[in-house]
Order: sequence, then C-alpha cells, then structure tokens
Amino acid sequence: MEDIELKKLIKSHLDEDLTLNEIHKILSTEHNVKITFMELRLLSSEIEDMDWGKFDPKAEEDEEEENEVREAPVPVEATQIEISNIQRPGTMASGTVTFLSGLKGEWYVDTMGQLGLNMANEDDKPSEEDMQDFQMQLQRQIQGG
Repeated sequence: MEDIELKKLIKSHLDEDLTLNEIHKILSTEHNVKITFMELRLLSSEIEDMDWGKFDPKAEEDEEEENEVREAPVPVEATQIEISNIQRPGTMASGTVTFLSGLKGEWYVDTMGQLGLNMANEDDKPSEEDMQDFQMQLQRQIQGG
C-alpha cells in the first residue's frame, strides 16, 4: 500500500476518533500492513487538514474553562475587611476584602506604607466608590476604631 493510500486510511480512522494504537492493530489485522508504531505516528503527522486538538485532553479542559460562566459578584451592604493574624513577608499588614459591589480580593500594606490589592479574579477592577469605602474602612480598622 502506498503512502498516499495509507494516509487516507489512517485519516478515515482518525476521523472515527480511533486512537493510533487501535489504528495500528487494524492496519496489521485487517489490511496486512506491517509498520512500526513510530512509522504510523510519522505518517499520521503528515496528514493535512487534521484537527489534532480533538485528541488533546488538555485542549478540552481549556475549552471547558473558557465556556464556564463566571458567577456574578453579589453586592454586600457594607465593605467586609478581614485583617490576617499572620504577617506576610514584606508587609506591615494584610488580609481580605469584599467590596460593596461583591468583588473580592486580598490587600496588603507594604513596609513603605503603600496599599496593594490582588483581586480574586484578575479581570475584576473595583469601582472608585468601592476603593474609597474600602480605604476608609481599612483605616478605621487598622487604627482600632
């Protein structure tokens, strides 16, 4: 059997979602084609117009993650700030926050007194109102008021 015919046969089996192991057995038993598994892999890699992504479980996971609908943040009545009892290296204080809009994140004050914020979802950005309320509430809590 010539390479062109063999590639067509391999492609038809791949289109049926058969694995290369299954195709290797079919070629040997049904078509009396004796090639090594490595030769089969090389021939199959030369097939044009082949969607190899459908055989990659990681690609399916990535696609599922993209299709997942992210839950909308649930607004709260008051900004919720938690101060951690454990001091993170390089910080004077740190903790978590739930903004009025329902967005969540981790905050910290570094050794220079600068406020930093890491959102739970990197695409989220608190509004100006969220930030103002958060800063006022944090200042009150840190000062013990």
